[in-house]
Amino acid sequence: MWAASELSKFTGNSRVVEALTGCLRDDPFWSVRKSAVEALGKLNVKSAVNLLKKSCKDKNSRVRTSILRVLGDRGDSNLLSFLKTVSRKKIVI
Repeated sequence: MWAASELSKFTGNSRVVEALTGCLRDDPFWSVRKSAVEALGKLNVKSAVNLLKKSCKDKNSRVRTSILRVLGDRGDSNLLSFLKTVSRKKIVI
């Protein structure tokens, strides 16, 4: 968790983005996935948006909430319809 926040200091490094997206996709512990989401949010990497959107179905509500917060904080009007749709759904896994 601390490591993910430290990685967010390395902006512009594609290996950092790869490591964080790998954690989000594959780590079994919800807190690690949540930290990866927050770090990706700090990096503000456009290439991570699709993975974040797909990860809105994460089994842990804290991870899903963090993803929605990160996507909303981007201020991207293109994400507005997605955020509205997701916020209306009850995602139960």
